[in-house]
Amino acid sequence: MEIMKARTQPELMTVLKFLDKRMVLPVKNKQHIVSMEKGYEGEKRFDSLLGMAVQAEVLVLNDLLLSISDQSVQIDSLVITPETAYLYEIKNYRGDYQMKDRQLLTLSGKEIGNPLTQLTRTTSLLRQLFHQWHADIGVEGAVIYVNPTFTLYHASPKDPLILPNQIQAHFSKLDSQRVALNRNHRYLADRLLSKHRTDANFHQLIPDYDYHCLKKGITCVVCGSFDMEFTQRMGTCKSCHSKRAKEETVVQNIEEFRLLFPELKISRNIIHEWCGEKVSKERISFILSKKYTKKNHTTGAYYEWKESSLDDSLTNKRF
Repeated sequence: MEIMKARTQPELMTVLKFLDKRMVLPVKNKQHIVSMEKGYEGEKRFDSLLGMAVQAEVLVLNDLLLSISDQSVQIDSLVITPETAYLYEIKNYRGDYQMKDRQLLTLSGKEIGNPLTQLTRTTSLLRQLFHQWHADIGVEGAVIYVNPTFTLYHASPKDPLILPNQIQAHFSKLDSQRVALNRNHRYLADRLLSKHRTDANFHQLIPDYDYHCLKKGITCVVCGSFDMEFTQRMGTCKSCHSKRAKEETVVQNIEEFRLLFPELKISRNIIHEWCGEKVSKERISFILSKKYTKKNHTTGAYYEWKESSLDDSLTNKRF
């Protein structure tokens, strides 16, 4: 199994959690964090189960956001096998539910929605895309419930639903395929990666904020507390008692600043202020020089993250 696009914590969730530490976040945003955390937890559970069960030669792409026929398509996980691309919509629901008229409801009758509507749409659009690309590979979609406490009553065996007690058997089916992938499968995966885009609605879901309204100080990498104590080399959180290298903690807080304020230049003075003046300017200069690239060595010096330039361009060929 080869993971060609690893799963990462959603950037929206990361930004909201950073803001939650440094300002009073609106209730709807706090609720959004909780919802995204549950979803992300379920996706990581899926990744773990897949990794333990499947040793066969397959390609895995996570968190794909595509535009197909001018329609936005979100794919939690796509597993490309020699003959079929398996599309998974991952759910982390817990507790007892029932299916009635293809609607998912709680046992008390509260409607959750139709889990198959989005799946049917996404599967259809992906098939259309593969047809346009002349990709000779099938597409199968399924809603997979990964939480072991989830129980579903009255589900139809015909519906593409994978319940917790069916996951092992399903992944065993994937693992039983011993036909080797070829360069066309990898080209298909590369082409999908080239179409991946960022969420255009990302900024609409973030509350207004500015630099001056946010609380300054160094926060714990583990729990987010501002109650930090530093020695020359180490930082200790008085809230959760975790210990991290001082440099690691400072870099994490610099990265918070970089993500929240991409339009602002990273300078020694502004990071000194951002960290609540808990670390000397000399120490901050040392960390910035070590981890970042210095720009404008005369007046107004600032720093940029050291990143390698990747060429993701693909050759123009057909599958």
